[in-house]
Amino acid sequence: MIPVTITRLDNYTGFIISTDNENWYKSQPLPGNVESFNNAIWIYGQYHICSAKMNDGTYQVFQSRDNGYSWQSVLTTSETIKCLLRVDYGKAIFSTNDGWWRSDNSGTTWTKISTQAPNCFTVKEITNDI
Repeated sequence: MIPVTITRLDNYTGFIISTDNENWYKSQPLPGNVESFNNAIWIYGQYHICSAKMNDGTYQVFQSRDNGYSWQSVLTTSETIKCLLRVDYGKAIFSTNDGWWRSDNSGTTWTKISTQAPNCFTVKEITNDI
């Protein structure tokens, strides 16, 4: 794993990335018509995720498999994504206005796990497993 710093850029639907804090480069823009997006979070190895509100009102989760350089959409939902959290290496959850979603494979696939605690940014327990 190469440690990287990934930072959002104003007026660009992508990120600026550094692998050594001296040399910076621009990522490819997030695909699609992005209205707004959040900072990327590290999930595992070279995997990062971020979420975005699209111009059509839907929300998408994007995954990067190459330290933030390129991004692909892995989930589209009509639910409003509130926050993304890494809970363990390779595992992440995010909250929406209708509950919680979970990924156990670095953000590649997502499963709705709960309709409890909608709109929350932090939880102690969602199910007996989380």
